[in-house]
Amino acid sequence: MSSWNPIKQPVLFLLDIAKKIMSSPYLKLIALFIMLQCKPVFAQDFITERSYYEDATGAMTLEQVKTQKFKPYQNALSEGYSQSTYWLRLKVEPLVQSNFRSLLLRIQPGYLDFIQMYDDLEPKNPDRVQGTLYSATFNDYNSTNFNFVIPGSDKQRYIWLKIKSKGSIFVRTQALTINTFIDYDLIQKLSESFYIGILFFLFLVPFTIWIKDKERLNFAFVLKQFAALLLVSLDTGVHRLLFTETSPVILNSIFNTTALSYTGVAIFFHYIFLRDYHMKSWVKISFAVLAVTIPFGLFKLLISDQISFALELNNIVLTLLAILFIAIPFYGLSWEKNVQPIFSQKFIFAIHWGIGLSMLLTTLPLLGIFKGSSYSMVPGLLNGSFTGIIFLFVLQYRNRMFRDQKAIEIQQATAMANYEKGRRQEKERFISMLTHELKTPLAVLKLAYEGTNLTFKDKHIEGALRDINDVIDRCALEDKLENQGFKPLIEPHSLKRVIYQKISEYDISDRFKFTAEQEITIDTDINLLRIILTNIIDNAMKYGDPTKPIIINNRIDNHPTMQYPAVITISNTVGDIGVPEEHKVFTKYYRSEKAHKYTGSGLGLYLVSSIAKLLKVK
Repeated sequence: MSSWNPIKQPVLFLLDIAKKIMSSPYLKLIALFIMLQCKPVFAQDFITERSYYEDATGAMTLEQVKTQKFKPYQNALSEGYSQSTYWLRLKVEPLVQSNFRSLLLRIQPGYLDFIQMYDDLEPKNPDRVQGTLYSATFNDYNSTNFNFVIPGSDKQRYIWLKIKSKGSIFVRTQALTINTFIDYDLIQKLSESFYIGILFFLFLVPFTIWIKDKERLNFAFVLKQFAALLLVSLDTGVHRLLFTETSPVILNSIFNTTALSYTGVAIFFHYIFLRDYHMKSWVKISFAVLAVTIPFGLFKLLISDQISFALELNNIVLTLLAILFIAIPFYGLSWEKNVQPIFSQKFIFAIHWGIGLSMLLTTLPLLGIFKGSSYSMVPGLLNGSFTGIIFLFVLQYRNRMFRDQKAIEIQQATAMANYEKGRRQEKERFISMLTHELKTPLAVLKLAYEGTNLTFKDKHIEGALRDINDVIDRCALEDKLENQGFKPLIEPHSLKRVIYQKISEYDISDRFKFTAEQEITIDTDINLLRIILTNIIDNAMKYGDPTKPIIINNRIDNHPTMQYPAVITISNTVGDIGVPEEHKVFTKYYRSEKAHKYTGSGLGLYLVSSIAKLLKVK
């Protein structure tokens, strides 16, 4: 067997899985969504130079900023979480050979708190502001993106953006003609609506599965997909267009709370999924630590109003979770304990590496660890559908396997039940046969010599017949007890009278020494109590010293630790067969080695123990 290569083989397996998944129509639809998202990047953009300056004081004016040295950046600015104010200097090319006199400055993503634009062509209008701190009506064009209409010019010029945000400083800008802006904004809206529809489908299907099979993993998956659907819907900014009269502070709180909640739900889902794979202790601890940070982050967000801290903590947790996903297939699971895992190590590797890498491509630029691009947000948006499709297939396969396994277990249980039923019926037939076929000739033999003067030999014959009869009776009694055929008839009885009657049934009643401290009345089934006394006295007579008396005593014991105050004691002197093994005397069919010279079934004291439990005595 070839050795497991931790890099090459999983990557090849991941590519193979990707080929199979791409045959799915749902993945083709998502690919269309990606193309629709990327196409605006290649549109004619009138911004030819981008640079930024970080104002750590947050107090500088435009005139002061213009004298500072700006740093160039490409495509998107990603500086992570910061309390600083960022100034963007954008060089706009002249609007020539065009029927348009204005451009639309398009700013993404839609979660930036404060954006203020300065344009030298409009010095009398310096208070043009937008952001999540303001209503969507502040936009110059009705869109989920922030935008400003700026006048065209026949010369190059700079426009300035002042940006503050408690979220990550990740900014993309484009200057487009009105028609181009409208075209691509429409494409964006259609693609976002289409993608939300896919997420709704990926929520609805597992929801119907959960309704039929309310397993915890199905519930966790439904919860995760609902959280992904809600988060992506809010991330598009559509809620700002729908609720223009609602306070922007409330809308921001809903979005931020959803973002943190989604992280907590994702942790919960993946923990539940990996439970079947014998996670090592450090993985369980890691999940627990990451899970604890979510309510802490929500407290900072909603109670302490430390929004920036909470959002940065959330992205750090997502980054650590992604790294955990990458490490788990190698070091986090006890594969030697997974005798028959539902999915192989290669499959778990492919799933978790795919999820982990897609998360890192988004979280690292948001944290400012490395510079992002126009594509940086796409993996994060697609994570909900990627994991949704993968785990939808996984759960369907897993549920099918569980159903098949459950069907096999039911078949095995049914077969075992039928076997036990047949075995019980066969035993009942055997006991019935034994009782009928042996008791009849025994009765004939007994009649043959009844009424005659028996010799010593005849006495032995009578004793043997009695022993055989006792064995049969005990077998029948044991079968009846085992099949719960007894229903005790509880009535009050004199314990002294019961014992006297029992002793009088024996021919050698002078061998007994019975003492009773007082008259004792007990509530019991008289027939079952007689069976107990018979078996114990028979044992004492058969295996005890025949020259010594059998001592019987009954008394009341009022000691506080005694659960049963009425006590019967039957004792005898050990005979020639010696003392049996104490821990085995109540075991079914147990007989000591020397006891085999006497006829017996090994059921006597077992019946005593069983009937005592039935009567709830010790």
